Amino acid sequence: MNREELILNLSIMLFVAFLVGWLGHWLFQRLFGKHAGGASDAEVVTKELYKTAQAREEDAMSFARQQGELINELNQRSAELEAAMDGLSSARQEVAELRERLGA
Repeated sequence: MNREELILNLSIMLFVAFLVGWLGHWLFQRLFGKHAGGASDAEVVTKELYKTAQAREEDAMSFARQQGELINELNQRSAELEAAMDGLSSARQEVAELRERLGA
C-alpha cells in the first residue's frame, strides 16, 4: 500500500465514522430527544419570565393605585381633622368669652 492509497483509505474511514456518528446522534435524538414541534427549554423559560414580568407589572400598577387611594384618603382625613380642630378652637374661644361674661 503506497502513501496515496493510505490517505484515501483513511479519508474514507474518517468520513464513514463521521456519518455513523451523525446518524447515531440523529437516531438517538429521534428516539429519546424532544420532538421538533415541542418547545425548547429556552422558549419555556422565556414564556415563564414574560408571564412573571407581566404579573409584577400588574402588581406594581395595583400597588400604585392603592397607594394613590390611601394618599387621597389620608389627605381627606387630614382636612377633616383640621376642620374639626378649627371648630374646636372656635368653640373653646366662645366658651372662654361666655365664662368672661358670666364671671364679670
